[in-house]
Amino acid sequence: MESEMTDCLGCRIMGTVSFLACSGYTLYHRPKLTPTISASSLRWRQALNVISLGFLGAAVYRWNMTIHKRPTAQ
Repeated sequence: MESEMTDCLGCRIMGTVSFLACSGYTLYHRPKLTPTISASSLRWRQALNVISLGFLGAAVYRWNMTIHKRPTAQ
């Protein structure tokens, strides 16, 4: 018999909010973290955008993630 086990609601909320906070922090502080050199500035902004989107994707994944319990051999 296979049983499915899910995370508690509080764990899902805290995990999702943590990743959303990281994404927001990266976007909010992006102008301060970007170097003043204009040639590499575009690359830094793009890299920080990708990192922020990665955190956002992790938040969506974390909210929808379900832990499946492996069936035991009988």
